[in-house]
Amino acid sequence: MPDGLLLFINVAFWSMIFLVFWVFPALLIAKLARDKKGLSLGGFLLIGLLTSWLVSLIIYQVSPSQDNSSKKTCPKCAEQVQSAAVICKHCGNKLD
Repeated sequence: MPDGLLLFINVAFWSMIFLVFWVFPALLIAKLARDKKGLSLGGFLLIGLLTSWLVSLIIYQVSPSQDNSSKKTCPKCAEQVQSAAVICKHCGNKLD
């Protein structure tokens, strides 16, 4: 077998190993963080790719979920504000 072909096969093999054991788990955990806890997909993907997907999994487990049930929408500017707010912090509209 020519050396160039062996090199190509070797690079392709290690690229697949990298994708399967590093990139795909990081992407899966980032998607899980976004879907289940409302956290940043890009942030978790960056953490998973730069450090390890195990680190992003640990951060996912200890981070609190972003609960939107304690928020309401301002009728004037459509921004999310705390449910106890009397005045919208974005536009100054008086809330009910």
